[in-house]
Amino acid sequence: MDKGSNIALLREQLGLTQAEFARDLGVAKETVCRWEKNRTAIRPRHIQKMVKLYGVTEDDILSDSIGLAAREALRSAKGEGLNPQTRDAFPILRIKRSGNGTSLQSVGATLTPSDIAERHLHAAYVQMNNKDMTLLYPQGTLLLVDPDVKPYNGCTVVAAIDAVRVLIRRYSMGNNTIVLSTHSYDSTAPDLILDRRRVRIIGVVVWYRGAMDIV
Repeated sequence: MDKGSNIALLREQLGLTQAEFARDLGVAKETVCRWEKNRTAIRPRHIQKMVKLYGVTEDDILSDSIGLAAREALRSAKGEGLNPQTRDAFPILRIKRSGNGTSLQSVGATLTPSDIAERHLHAAYVQMNNKDMTLLYPQGTLLLVDPDVKPYNGCTVVAAIDAVRVLIRRYSMGNNTIVLSTHSYDSTAPDLILDRRRVRIIGVVVWYRGAMDIV
């Protein structure tokens, strides 16, 4: 999920052609094409114009991990890679190294019990692939993450820090800070105490299952 994907998705959501999008921003159609293919850098003034015109944030455009395309992957149609008629299929994402940080990338899909699927229509699985939460979830566990659930103290979340690093931690919030803590017997990673402005909650873990039936 890169900057070009974020711009292409924004343009598609607005129902604009590349020529129309270019006209709004005062650039050539070819410039928009190069942006979407990551062939040229986006100047700050064009980012600010997108923010002003379309009501998006800089992270929506610039972030690989929590930009528009990454969030769309989290909320993507159930059944990615499966029969599209299967209502209870959810995409599986994995935290992978991306540039100078980490981001969520699609690796497959799996079925979910109907009663769980009906309560979490926009959820997706994130695979537990580190040691930070092994007292709660063995490595490989599929965590069902719902972006529509409001985080609460003590819950497990998938969070992005500074729009470049995605991790799975236990959540608690103070007046102006968020604490993201580990819950593990074999990880030495420190708890993180961060200004709330540095943290974006991608979703809350609402259910989990073993890693199986990934297609």
